[in-house]
Amino acid sequence: MLRPGNRKLGSTIWTWSLPADETCPGASPLCLQLCYALRGRMQSGAVQAAYRRNLELAQREDFADLMIAEIKVRDARRVRVHVSGDFFSAAYTQQWVKIARASPQTVFLAYTRSWRDAAVWPVLRRWSRLRNARLWLSWDRDMAVPPKGRTWRRCFLSTAGEDPARGTPDLVFRDRRDPLLKFTANGALVCPYEQGTAVSTQLTCERCQLCLRTKALPRQKSTLTLTTSQ
Repeated sequence: MLRPGNRKLGSTIWTWSLPADETCPGASPLCLQLCYALRGRMQSGAVQAAYRRNLELAQREDFADLMIAEIKVRDARRVRVHVSGDFFSAAYTQQWVKIARASPQTVFLAYTRSWRDAAVWPVLRRWSRLRNARLWLSWDRDMAVPPKGRTWRRCFLSTAGEDPARGTPDLVFRDRRDPLLKFTANGALVCPYEQGTAVSTQLTCERCQLCLRTKALPRQKSTLTLTTSQ
């Protein structure tokens, strides 16, 4: 069920994934166009077969119990929910509420566009209020700005260069890492891994842990900061 993290995440962050697209009710056209889970090695037969097995498990009534047991066996202290896929239904999302409540020693991290699904969104809000849940609402230029809240944060997908977000994201992810960029024009912090510097590309989520924090992220007040060294 759970898998060790990849090169970007680090080996101590465990992952859970599902088939992309069909489990992503909030996906936008741009999201599907750029989705890393729909290209490269993640489209290999072995990977997709594993994701399909996970989807079958996710649709079982005892999924939460299975995952709670898996977390205990692995002694998983940090879990990235959905490297591929998303919260595809209210019932499935409620299972994650149960999992997090039963696993207080584990921090759960999820980026989601399922806030756009009217049935899923109330359950996601419930999940975000748990002390060990870290929820990020994601959007891009094809989508409306997600709501602000005290128990979740917001991240924007930039396609190239500045591609400034409407609204005020807490964090910006970039499809391309040029130019070198630490803060966007509206002051949002760029994911340290994707700032484009030699130092940033040596980072892992395990070392950074920025998305796992509960406190606010730094913002830049000036209009633009290009990072040429770090």
